[in-house]
Amino acid sequence: MRSSLKDNNAVQPLSLEMKVVLDRCERIETTCAEIYRVFAHMHAEYPKLQALWFSTAEDEVQHASQFNLLSRMKGGSIAGITVEVGDADSVLGDLELLLARVRNEFVPPDLALQIAVRVENHLTSFHSTSVVLCKDEALQRLLQAMMSNDDRHIERLEQALKEFQAARDAFNTVLRKVEGLFEEIGEVSLSRVQTLKVAIKFESLLARYRRGVLQSGNDPGLEPVLRRLIENNEGEVGMIEEALEELLAAQPQA
Repeated sequence: MRSSLKDNNAVQPLSLEMKVVLDRCERIETTCAEIYRVFAHMHAEYPKLQALWFSTAEDEVQHASQFNLLSRMKGGSIAGITVEVGDADSVLGDLELLLARVRNEFVPPDLALQIAVRVENHLTSFHSTSVVLCKDEALQRLLQAMMSNDDRHIERLEQALKEFQAARDAFNTVLRKVEGLFEEIGEVSLSRVQTLKVAIKFESLLARYRRGVLQSGNDPGLEPVLRRLIENNEGEVGMIEEALEELLAAQPQA
């Protein structure tokens, strides 16, 4: 008789409230995944960042699958839920508003990363290992194993933000130096020979920089453009060198 009661308890379904909370948590994760996919397509200019967005979105899909799995469990495996329906609804509503916003306006990479870090920090209490109190130790271990990769979510996003900001600052520094150099050149009275030599040097440096980017292989999508630009550089250097030779040849010999 005691065994029969145990079996009946094991097959009891989850309560309606538990099912509702788990459904909302699943939708929270899928909405996060969609936000990150939107960012991935938005920031296609930055391949490394785009890969991070897609990877993080896939993690959120995995989290959603956990809640889907839990919603189909029997009541005997789950002791309780730590989240109220109203709280889950509120978070889901905020995320849906955010998704609507990012679908309709460009969000710069650094701001998008800051948003993602805030979202991830806020959602730690909505992950399966936090929401569900398990009676079954095997189920608890399964959820923890599935969530093990998530511990580095915020760390990866914060690191990406630091790297992006550092790269942006370096770019701005280089840009200021280039602009300053041209201003200095404009203030110097150069002869025609000197002007052509400066032009050759400039085109040669551009070609060297572009070859470096091409050889790095960091952005295969740029390869056709870079090859055309390098070819143009080489053509311009050849043209300037010919003009310089003609100019030097026309000068009276000492």
